[in-house]
Amino acid sequence: WDETPCLETPNAVIPASVDAVVVGSGYTGLSAALTLARAGWSVLVLEAEALGSGGASRNQGQMGAVLKRSFSDLVASYGRAKAIAVYREGQAAIAYTQSLIEQEQIACHLVRSGRFVGAYRSADYEALARDLDTLKRELGFEADMVPRAEQYREIGTDFYFGGQVRHRDATLDPARYHRGMLDRAEKSGVTVVAHAPVTAIEHDGQ
Repeated sequence: WDETPCLETPNAVIPASVDAVVVGSGYTGLSAALTLARAGWSVLVLEAEALGSGGASRNQGQMGAVLKRSFSDLVASYGRAKAIAVYREGQAAIAYTQSLIEQEQIACHLVRSGRFVGAYRSADYEALARDLDTLKRELGFEADMVPRAEQYREIGTDFYFGGQVRHRDATLDPARYHRGMLDRAEKSGVTVVAHAPVTAIEHDGQ
């Protein structure tokens, strides 16, 4: 926030009628608004707080396609086909976001740095390795296991019991990314209004 503070929209005028109203000005809302506006729709984004005050500007800026639940856990709960579909969707989302940043020339310090995931116990290392074998076989997942004896060259510490390096993960400045998406949306004709909480939605006909 020191370099990219949250924005206000003083005296913003809310139009009486638009083709689409988007609730929330985070990444998802701005992406939806930008897509609709470039398709020729009139779009209004309503944000309850200052623009960028939520998680969009306060996350760690890590981009990765692995979920908190392991692949094997997903298979056990939902079946192999669903687990594969979920992971492929995650991989597609990362590729799309990185492509969007490059195409829109959003200066948000995007770096394809990879990520080290440390094992807190030797059993965790073994579980990561087992899961990786499945991910490589099913999805062609790009990662490698790093034993404890070699992890210092990755992260400069011997604290973990080895770990996994995920090569396609990236990092960015989340507040700059949000500001860039906001800028592209507004230049495409989107009206964005801060401090305008949505209190109700009413259905009329279809």
